[in-house]
Amino acid sequence: MAVSEIPYKTSEGKEGAWECVGRPTASKEEGRDIEKEYGASVCIVTATDPTTGEKLILLEKIFRIPVRNYVIEFPAGLQDPGETDPSLTAIREVKEETGYVATVDRVMATHRTSPYNGTGTGKLILMSVDLTTEENQNPQPELESSEDIEAFWAPMKGLPDELERRKAEEGVDITALVLSYAVALDFNL
Repeated sequence: MAVSEIPYKTSEGKEGAWECVGRPTASKEEGRDIEKEYGASVCIVTATDPTTGEKLILLEKIFRIPVRNYVIEFPAGLQDPGETDPSLTAIREVKEETGYVATVDRVMATHRTSPYNGTGTGKLILMSVDLTTEENQNPQPELESSEDIEAFWAPMKGLPDELERRKAEEGVDITALVLSYAVALDFNL
């Protein structure tokens, strides 16, 4: 992770410098153009509860050092060296972070992850998990030593209320992406 200052000039001619962060990724190391590709895969993983038929979404409670707190996020991760397909990154990251074996349903356009303070790019990957298969009966995450992640399934119906409940009871933070998704679901957008 590198902090840098980017000089800028507004349309009114005001000049300044903007502090931002950048994270080297595998694609940069390989000389590919990360601006047009992806640096990370952000995974929206859904399933159907085999007992109730309820639609579920896979979320993570992950400790984030900058905010010194657990944050509810979607499973996500940076591409590894040699990975040029965001689907492969998504499948690997979901398996490593949650233990679940997921399939890719759709790969969305490249997006900026935090353009106000960094240069990161990602692909939003829509995925699904079949909770009836043997491989998904007793999922075992394969976390790195620096990761503190707890995966959990949440009901898609009433997701904003579930997030608010967890925030009140557990004191967790919630990423804007997860909260925006939850509100859009609630409004049937």
